[in-house]
Amino acid sequence: MDEEAVEPLDVEAAEFEFLIAKYLQNGRFKEIGDSLARKLEDQKALPKRVDWMGVEHDLDFQELAETYDHVEPDYIFKVSRNLGRSVEDGCRSGAIEGISSLLQSAGCGRLDPSRGADVSRKPRWTISDLLCSKNPWYPRAVPPAVASSDAFPNWPLLHTARLFHGYLNPEVQFSKRYYAVFQLHKKILGHLAAVFNVLFDRTGKYIITGSDDRLCKLWDAQEGRLLFTFRGHSQELVFMAINDENTLLASVATDRMIRIWNLQNGAQVIVHKHSAGFVSSLKFSPSVRGNLRFLMASSMDGTITCWKYDATTLQFLPDEGDGRVVVINEKTPESPETKICSVSFSSGGTFMASGSSDGCVRVYNMMCDNLMCDGSPKRILQKSIHTDQVDSIEYCHVGDRILTGSKDGTGCIWQCNVKEEWTWIRLNSAQSLGVPGSERYDPRAYKRKVTMVGWSLNDQYCLLASDDSVIRVFDSFSGSLTFELTGHSDAAYVLESHPFDTNVYLTAGHDAKLILWSLVDGSKLCAFQQWVPGHGHSPFVDAKWSPDGTMIAAVDMFGNLNIYGPGRGMTYSKTPEEQFFHTDFRPLMKDSNGFVVDEQTQLAPNLMQPPFLVSANGVPYPPEIQRFVPGRHCNSEQIQVSGHFC
Repeated sequence: MDEEAVEPLDVEAAEFEFLIAKYLQNGRFKEIGDSLARKLEDQKALPKRVDWMGVEHDLDFQELAETYDHVEPDYIFKVSRNLGRSVEDGCRSGAIEGISSLLQSAGCGRLDPSRGADVSRKPRWTISDLLCSKNPWYPRAVPPAVASSDAFPNWPLLHTARLFHGYLNPEVQFSKRYYAVFQLHKKILGHLAAVFNVLFDRTGKYIITGSDDRLCKLWDAQEGRLLFTFRGHSQELVFMAINDENTLLASVATDRMIRIWNLQNGAQVIVHKHSAGFVSSLKFSPSVRGNLRFLMASSMDGTITCWKYDATTLQFLPDEGDGRVVVINEKTPESPETKICSVSFSSGGTFMASGSSDGCVRVYNMMCDNLMCDGSPKRILQKSIHTDQVDSIEYCHVGDRILTGSKDGTGCIWQCNVKEEWTWIRLNSAQSLGVPGSERYDPRAYKRKVTMVGWSLNDQYCLLASDDSVIRVFDSFSGSLTFELTGHSDAAYVLESHPFDTNVYLTAGHDAKLILWSLVDGSKLCAFQQWVPGHGHSPFVDAKWSPDGTMIAAVDMFGNLNIYGPGRGMTYSKTPEEQFFHTDFRPLMKDSNGFVVDEQTQLAPNLMQPPFLVSANGVPYPPEIQRFVPGRHCNSEQIQVSGHFC
């Protein structure tokens, strides 16, 4: 005799029967309700629990009632009574599309029992309420209808909810309306020359700027206050870097002096004199070997130098034994003019890739044993595909793929397959969506120069900025051109992905424009153009997202720090628009090791008394403004300032 086939459970019917039993249990027919509940348990006709692996588990009636304790006992009766009103309305104004479950939609659907004729047609539930509702077994996407409400998402609550609910629609996480309200919160003149470097520290509370006026400055990101000035460089700054532990700041100037600062107290840790070549990049390696960490600097003399330091003591190891400085020299008799133009680390620091002036791309294994002694890292790739120098190189966020950009007008996506063979996809910066056949690369044709490359946060897209002011977005797996971002009128040199929104990208360039793009359809989310009175347009030279994605810091050629974010930025209203310390440009004395002291006080800059805050002309601010300076948090009557400072 054949076994009777088991019909699949109708989830909506099971929910309806559960609601009927719950209503009867709490009314005049409690015995009938209890009997129906037992019958549903015996027949296994109650909604089931689905675990994270997709396996179904039976539940008893009491467990189901505790899970959906927000559903009132008479919910099914109220829904039935409200059905007529909903039919008369003939609309879905209060509905949340994509949720058909009676239990999930309790209190937020078009059959909401509390919904009357005078209720607003806008969704009653906020995003926070919806995400906090009990929804452990139906990880469906929250529909875009919620994102159209006037309230902006509560980001911490939103990402906590993702841990429990699974996938969320990107339109709910960050709607276009959110980025449309970004505006300039504060423009601060803090340097007397062009500012080519800006960084957020790892916490996002502080901003660091480096300028051609030989100064690094530390700013409060929430209020725009100048907190400290790192003095010591004798020439223009070119690069800055912060280690992953947020304890050290490294900066290098055109005099090839690399200065390491303690971010906790502003003290000078060590000064490295680099080799004869101009430093082309400066980065802390993300690799971890116990307490051992690495600082890398590449040079135009064809070398990459690695210094080692202890992450606990913040002391660099002496140049002997295990602490010996590792130098990778790529100059050979066959290529004596080789210059290292760019360097990038993989996300874990295991590998390092470099691009050079001879068009060659090299990849090194940084975790080999040689790095612990006086040897060099193991080179695992040396390939010349480009016909001109490779001055842009970036590792993807996750994985081992590498994106390179060259002056020959092309980009390449490199990947190592399972056979440890390297393959590449060529990207043509002259390609256009409206010109069939333009994807074919012709080395004899006019060459566009790639100015910058970047990855989207999810590594789905590669972005190439070229000297024709167009930013081309390529699919990173097929190499096909997806979008052409045509909003700049000059070359863009800043490409920055959002810290955790995969659909948003930031670009800025020499046309004084800063633009936020949507990688969903290639549209503009918002755009800003920098204007300096008396000078005209001021080109942006660097910009960074804050770690939480709520703020953008951008710097320009006229020494300004520009802070952008949503809302009106009322916390910046009291800070002055010109901020300098009266000690910023005082003469310094240097010892044989490169450490500096103030010439007047004979003290290291971090040990001096709190300075006075002055304008660009050296005029001190009144006492109520001086309280913004760390160490001067006293009564305004106790602060005496007068005259000009030199």
